[in-house]
Amino acid sequence: MDNRMRNENTRKNILSLDGGGVRGLSTLLILQKIMDRLNSDRRRSGRNEVKPCDVFDLIGGTSTGGLIAIMLGRLKMNIQDCLEVYTGWMGSIFKPKHWIRVGWTGQIISKYDSEKLENAIKDVLKRVQLPYDALLKPHQDEERPRSDVFVCAAPSSGSAIHCFRSYTSDRSAFNEDATIVEAALATTAATGYFDAVTTINGQFVDGGIYANNPVEEAEIEAIHKWCHGTESLKGKTNCFISIGTGKLDDRTIEKFFIRFFRKTLVAIATETEYTAEKHIERWQNAYTEKRYFRFNVNEGLKGVGLEDYNKEQEIKQATGYYLTGAGVRVAIEDCAHALSVEESSH
Repeated sequence: MDNRMRNENTRKNILSLDGGGVRGLSTLLILQKIMDRLNSDRRRSGRNEVKPCDVFDLIGGTSTGGLIAIMLGRLKMNIQDCLEVYTGWMGSIFKPKHWIRVGWTGQIISKYDSEKLENAIKDVLKRVQLPYDALLKPHQDEERPRSDVFVCAAPSSGSAIHCFRSYTSDRSAFNEDATIVEAALATTAATGYFDAVTTINGQFVDGGIYANNPVEEAEIEAIHKWCHGTESLKGKTNCFISIGTGKLDDRTIEKFFIRFFRKTLVAIATETEYTAEKHIERWQNAYTEKRYFRFNVNEGLKGVGLEDYNKEQEIKQATGYYLTGAGVRVAIEDCAHALSVEESSH
């Protein structure tokens, strides 16, 4: 069946990815475990392996979670290729160009090289044989993946989240013809880290300050895409997965960031966990029915800062330990089963 011809009544799979700098590596490792389990089940039943873009109907992310969403959904990459790209980025784009982040006139100096990030994104486009000016919304001549993609950013002069989308939405107040490069730069343009991004719709910064955990944005986007009238998204959802980048404590924030940013970063860390708990409570029935899942390393990453590009092994070790926990292993199995149940209906 053509992925774009799926019955509108088919229950949907949704993937939401938090922001987290270099800690996004943990997100990919968790998702790799889910996909490995799903593909193991598929091989046993004589079916071909699948990539995330073959399984999820909507993938959304913020900041580095947005970059991963674009790679998995819009660029149709597999997890191993994403891991290769991401670990390469850790040793390049996350190395600071400045240590002093506030200039003598009081202006904030971006710590990282936005041009280096832009070139890294263009290298990925070259890898998947797309032009540098390719739009986030696929051209009509392109073979569209099953996955639609959105990434969160924020107008630099406002306080609302704007979603750059690979699809048309009645929620959009802007022209949706952003390029993949523009959307990727906008979702990662955290103040003080990367430069703000200017598009035809204005100037944008990273959406993490308002929705570092974009699970609620994913829910709203899905409702507008698939629910009509009084229809409930919960009734139309097969599997909803939210993946974090590991818990970040105040001591890590104090250690790695100057006082000017501390309150903002504490608020982001608090918002991320509060949003996760609130969403689990709202989706309690689906959580109990093993159709809603939240994965997030709870120990081992609290001392790893968002910019610790040299702590790849610590991230891998902490995530690996998390994935061996009995409760998490059961949740991974349940998650893969939920994705398999939906597929087996076609």
